[in-house]
Order: sequence, then C-alpha cells, then structure tokens
Amino acid sequence: MEEKAIILPFSGYHSKDELFSALQSLTKPEIKNLISHVLFNDAVHIGGASFIECIYFELESNLNLGLKIFLDLKIFDVSEIMVNILKKYQSIPNLDILTVSSQCSISGIRKIRELLPSVKLAMVSIPSDITEKECSIRFGKSSELKIWSDLVETRDCYRARFGDEEPFDLVVCSSQELNFLRLNLSQNYGFIISEEDSDNYQKLTIKATELISRGATFVVSKDINSLLGV
Repeated sequence: MEEKAIILPFSGYHSKDELFSALQSLTKPEIKNLISHVLFNDAVHIGGASFIECIYFELESNLNLGLKIFLDLKIFDVSEIMVNILKKYQSIPNLDILTVSSQCSISGIRKIRELLPSVKLAMVSIPSDITEKECSIRFGKSSELKIWSDLVETRDCYRARFGDEEPFDLVVCSSQELNFLRLNLSQNYGFIISEEDSDNYQKLTIKATELISRGATFVVSKDINSLLGV
C-alpha cells in the first residue's frame, strides 16, 4: 500500500485516561506508517470538541504523526439543529471527514457544505449492525441497492438546486457492497470500508491492500495485524 489508507477508530472508552492510554498504540512504527485518520464517534461525548482538540494536540506534540480527524457523527436532524451542533466542532484542527446520514434534507446537506467547506462528507445509508435480511424486510432492497439509490436520488435532488456540485465525497459501505457500488457510481466518489461491527454482515475478511486495489479509498479497522494478514 503506497499511501496511508487505514482509519483507526477509537470507540467504547469511558474516560479520558482510558482513551489516552489506547492512543499510545499509535507509537508503534508498523501502525504509524499505515494510519491516515483517527476516528471518533462515542468518544466525542466524553468531553466534546475541546476534548478532541486536546487529543489531537497531544498526539501531534508527542508523536508528530500528521493524522487527520474523522468525526463519525452520522449526523441527521433538521438543518438549523445540525448547524448548531456542527458549529461546536468547527475549531477541531485537521478535521477531514464527517459522516452524514442519507436521510438529511438537501438544504441540510447544503448548510453542512457551507459551514465546513474543506471537510469531506461521507454518506451513511445503513448502520453496520443492520443485516442483509433486515435491510430487505425494512427497505425492500438489498443493502448495495439501498446505498446506491440513496446516493443517486440525493445527488439528483441536490444538483437540481445547486448545479453540478456533489452532496457527498465518500460513501460508507461494507466489503460485500464495494464492487457493485464502484461499478455503478461515478468515479468522483471514494469508498470507506468499515469493519467496526463484529456482525458477520459487516465483518471484514479481506486484507486492506486487496480492498484498496478493488477500489476502496479507506479501510476502518481496529485490528491492524488482521489487515496486514499477520
């Protein structure tokens, strides 16, 4: 893998000390050379934006890794509330990726774009713990088709109002959905493959190098050795 393409998630921690201790894993050379982003979701609620800023400066001052921040908020609400929430995170340094629910209104996505113009927006269509069977029952579609239709329909509505701009930069999906989406979506989109959930539906079984060669842009994984095939 020529470029860093691994996103390392930090979730399930209940205190600042616990999280800071876990972050020491980034000092290992074999990990340091692979990680592009650190991902925070429930950890954001330990101390909010100021806590994430503190973590970032701690990492950079001690380790000088040049890491980027991925906020996995899967944000979804009416436009004004989303803007008020995201204003709290505007000051986070090197904020690079934000997950946004496919259920957001077109005006809401536009306001996020205006508020965070340099941040990549990653569309989340299906939570990772929804199985293929549940997806079919609830939405009447396979998971890959739901992700595809959510993106295409949102894009069409967005472009009807704002020209040729794209509502999203990245799409969150599983390794099982990657081939279909890559073949049926524009090359403008990048793909984030997640293995955070242990459910078989979302469990990653292919090395990161293979996924990148198949079209994945980033791979989210806690298990670096597994990704390397060690």
